[in-house]
Amino acid sequence: MKFTSQDSNPLIGEGEHQATIARAYMSDDSSTGETQLAVLFKVGLKQITRWFNLKGFKVDPDEPKTTDAKGREIPNYLLT
Repeated sequence: MKFTSQDSNPLIGEGEHQATIARAYMSDDSSTGETQLAVLFKVGLKQITRWFNLKGFKVDPDEPKTTDAKGREIPNYLLT
């Protein structure tokens, strides 16, 4: 008997895929309350979302903020 089975899982499976970024947005749904970058990847009808921590770096305790060329204050992250 020959038959074709279909994977009914809506998530992209293991392996390498040529995916399209369908959506990228800021999300504050993390358990720590920190803002994260959420990226929705799609391959055909399957999709998966990955969250990237935007606060994963240590800020310099001696100089926590710097000013950029436009006068905006930005966090001063440690380089080492």
